[in-house]
Amino acid sequence: MIFMIRKILRWVIVGGMTCVASAEPGEIKAAMKKAAVFYRESVASNGGYVYYYSPDLSKRLGEGVASKTQIWVQEPGTPTVGMAYLEAWRATKDSYYLEAAKEAARALIHGQLESGAWTNSIDFEVGGKGTARYRNGKGRKKGRNFPSEAGSMVLWLQAAVAFVG
Repeated sequence: MIFMIRKILRWVIVGGMTCVASAEPGEIKAAMKKAAVFYRESVASNGGYVYYYSPDLSKRLGEGVASKTQIWVQEPGTPTVGMAYLEAWRATKDSYYLEAAKEAARALIHGQLESGAWTNSIDFEVGGKGTARYRNGKGRKKGRNFPSEAGSMVLWLQAAVAFVG
C-alpha cells in the first residue's frame, strides 16, 4: 500500500512538494490530500482539467490556450486526473478522492457528442468557441459532431471510456 500511495502522490502532486522516501504513511496521505484538495478546488473547471497550468494559474493550456471554461479529454487531461483520483481512493478509501473522480467523469459525460464520441476538448460555455454538439443538448445545435484527429483519437478516447466506463 505504501508503494501505491507514493506512486499516486507523484501523479497528483502540485507545487514544490516532494515525496520523501523516509516519510511516514500518514505524512504521505496528508500531502496527497493537500495536493488533491488544491487541484480539485483551485485548479479544476467544472470537474475537468487541462494538461498545463502556470504556477500562478493564469495560463491554462491543452493543445493551445484554454479558456477558464474549457477542459481537455486528451491525456494527460481530465481522464488521467480522474484515474489518479480513483487510484487514490482505492489506496486510501477516502471518499474525497471518489467524489473528485465522479466530478471528472461528469465533466467528460457533459462533453460527449451526439455521435457518441468526444473531441479533444470540452467547453462549458454555452456558445463558446470550443462548444460542440453535445449529447446533453447544452452545446451548439450546428456544432461539431465528430471526433478530432481520427488517427490519434483512439488513445485519448480509450482513456475517456476507460475512466467513465
